[in-house]
Amino acid sequence: MVASNKLRSMLELEGRDILVDIDYHLDDEFNSIMLEAIDEALSFLGESAKRAFYYHLEEKFKIRREKIPVKIDDFAEALEEIFGMGAKIIEMQIMKSLYKRVGRNFKYVPKEKDLLFTAYLKAVKNHFVRK
Repeated sequence: MVASNKLRSMLELEGRDILVDIDYHLDDEFNSIMLEAIDEALSFLGESAKRAFYYHLEEKFKIRREKIPVKIDDFAEALEEIFGMGAKIIEMQIMKSLYKRVGRNFKYVPKEKDLLFTAYLKAVKNHFVRK
């Protein structure tokens, strides 16, 4: 039996059907946490700068604030285009804020020497949804 906050979905993979449990409640909860972390990080710029960023994100890049968690790669590109090298500072603030919210039991060991913002966010999400 599947818990009430999970849905079962059939996927076709190489001609075979596979059953996948999808926990939409945890996914939505994590997306809210991620948006809070992004808001907190952008608040370091000031409230008007944060609002201006979200305006440009939606107008120029067609990414609404609430869609950031499902368009994380596009969001990262927009950050870099808008802030240039300053995007790295904002990315670090987002990661710190997210780590603070998700809990200290999350450990991220990148496969590569460089820490990739999008890889980190995806790893945190996978950890959160699976716990």
